[in-house]
Parts: sequence; C-alpha cells; structure tokens
Amino acid sequence: MTHEANQFQDFESYNVNNGKFLTPFQRKVLLKALQTHLQPEYRRRIEVMLLADRGKSQTHICEILGCSYHMARYWIGVAKAGLAHKWQSVGRIV
Repeated sequence: MTHEANQFQDFESYNVNNGKFLTPFQRKVLLKALQTHLQPEYRRRIEVMLLADRGKSQTHICEILGCSYHMARYWIGVAKAGLAHKWQSVGRIV
C-alpha cells in the first residue's frame, strides 16, 4: 500500500467533530477534497492541516509526510488562523 493510501485510510476514521483548530465544516471540506485527484502540493497542504488538527507536532508531521519544517509551520499557522479554506490559494494568504 502506498504512503498516500495509508494517509487516506488514517483520515477515513477522522472524527469531524473533534480537533484542535479546524471547525467541523472545515474538516469536512478538507476531507472531501482528499477524496479527489489533487496536485501533490495541494494534498500535502491538506494533510499538514488535518494532522495538526489531530494534535500532531510539527516535527511528527514532517516525519510522517516527508515535508520541510517551513511548509509544515506555514500550513499549521493557516489552520490555527482559521483560514483552512484557503488551501488552494497561490502565494501568501492575505
């Protein structure tokens, strides 16, 4: 099974009503987006935010996804700021 398939299975059991940063609606939107064919960078953004919402540390997220600390820090900040719906935006979120 691929890494992507393993991650998706983890998110299939995701409780949309419990989390640290995201609203239930934001979780549903992000989880639904994961079910579509996404560009890898968009998928990674969503995975970072969902893992942070589950309480995973920045270091653990980087280990799980193989992403940079900078990327994880940025998208964790987006989730904390309540801007998870901006995951498709190009460039900096304003």
